[in-house]
Amino acid sequence: YQRRVRGAAWSPAIYTSSTFYLVKHPNHLGLPLAVTLFVVGSAAIMINYFADRQRQLVRNTNGACKVWGREPVIIKASYTNEKGEEKQNLLLASGWWGIARHFHYVPELIGSLCWTLPALFDNFLPYFYVVFLTVLLLDRSFRDDKRCMKKYGKDWLRYCEVVPSKIIPYF
Repeated sequence: YQRRVRGAAWSPAIYTSSTFYLVKHPNHLGLPLAVTLFVVGSAAIMINYFADRQRQLVRNTNGACKVWGREPVIIKASYTNEKGEEKQNLLLASGWWGIARHFHYVPELIGSLCWTLPALFDNFLPYFYVVFLTVLLLDRSFRDDKRCMKKYGKDWLRYCEVVPSKIIPYF
């Protein structure tokens, strides 16, 4: 409970810190750099959206769909819920989710960098957001893997064999 309350107060302040910095310290980037940051940042947001949408589509159709024009690679992961009932989830191991188990964090970090870079490099303060988000997402990836291992057991190990990279592909 306390983590959620602290997060509710802390996160909005951190996520907007680079913007608040830029209000007091504006920079003229020039059209080419501004357009580049806008296009790269927008692409990062769209990739994140399409990755989430891909996973939802596979789960909503029980895998009866196409992912990047092909049948999706799916691992059926069994688990027991709090009531002791046997359940099953589909773990998508193709498309965006075949690149890395937490690949969707990469475009999130790229997006955060794109809306921090306009602050240029005069001060570390606006970059605290990018550093904070990087640490947060790295920690979350380890916690998620641990939670999924506990929940899915051997099915999670099989998923990790099919998708060996945690966040950064081939790393």
